Amino acid sequence: MKRKTIPERLDQVAERTPFPGLAREGYGQRPKPRRILPALLLMTAIIGMGVQIARPDALSVGAPSIVMLAFIGLTLLQLAGPLRAPLIDRPLDERKTRDHDRANMAGLGMVAVIAVGGAFLASFGNLLPGIWRPSTADDWRAVIFFLVATAIGTKMLYASWAMPRYELDDQEDES
Repeated sequence: MKRKTIPERLDQVAERTPFPGLAREGYGQRPKPRRILPALLLMTAIIGMGVQIARPDALSVGAPSIVMLAFIGLTLLQLAGPLRAPLIDRPLDERKTRDHDRANMAGLGMVAVIAVGGAFLASFGNLLPGIWRPSTADDWRAVIFFLVATAIGTKMLYASWAMPRYELDDQEDES
């Protein structure tokens, strides 16, 4: 039994992502729902923000980097998900335009709830001394990347779950 070389193993890992298909077929292929990976990246952002809140001094570089990596992953995954930009020769129909708008509103609504709730809790900082408030540049960087990653992840999950079942069945038949 021949062992696989490192490049062959890396190719296997890369083939499990949506990007080789996009490189081969371009944007002509239909968007596919992305449910598991956005949820995992969103959880990574939540964990990174939790680490930043729990131990801001011990991991001053690590926690914002974790949140930023989740943001970068979600941004790249957005290119292959249901919210990618429409083609010039094939604009979105009314249903897909509505789904895009609703997904964007869901993501922005989630960010608004988190930002307003965080600001409300931070206003009690003098009354309740245990409440964390961003004070350093790393704290603010983590908060900003967390909010943007939350918006992207939420809208991707919303759009993936809003895809009609017949589109999913068509994609399984083509595979």
